Amino acid sequence: MAWYRNVNYNIDPRVYDPSDDSFMLIDCLDVCRGDRVLEVGCGCGLVSIHCAREGGHVTCSDINRHALKLAKSNARMNNMELRAIRADIFRGNRSRFDIVIFNPPYLPVGPEERVAGEWIEMAVSGGSDGADLIRRFIPQLKDHLTKKGRGYMIVSSSNPVDELMELASNSGLKVEVAGKLGLFMEVVYCWRLTCTR
Repeated sequence: MAWYRNVNYNIDPRVYDPSDDSFMLIDCLDVCRGDRVLEVGCGCGLVSIHCAREGGHVTCSDINRHALKLAKSNARMNNMELRAIRADIFRGNRSRFDIVIFNPPYLPVGPEERVAGEWIEMAVSGGSDGADLIRRFIPQLKDHLTKKGRGYMIVSSSNPVDELMELASNSGLKVEVAGKLGLFMEVVYCWRLTCTR
């Protein structure tokens, strides 16, 4: 069992373990009581449980069935309620939220490189430049935010940051850096995205 900010959680070798990027993401969030929150790619549920503890009405999603099972179990252990759905990014979800959170697979991983375990590979591999899922997420985000909603997303300096900033702008989103974390080989940012039109 692990612990962060008064949340206890179990881990599973088939599910991405919360790390420094997850902790920075939590520190950047501004969840208000009653906010409707969606976490895309919830993993073990740590971020979602934090949001529920802050008073949010939380839906967590993941493509990994093991992650959803673990997130629900961890929520019960912390006496929190989450709605958990199996989904690929926003597929099948037409709702709007006050907060949408995404810590995507952002590591650049070429086709010849492998990460141990199929589920873990899906959780960390973002394609050749680390931005495959980010490119899918950004253009859809605006359609899932309320008028004053905000998105929070992790991006790495190893990703094509300028291209992603332009994609966000072209998608009607303003980008602000809510947090920054220097790691050994990269800088990891938490972007706060809001609607401009």
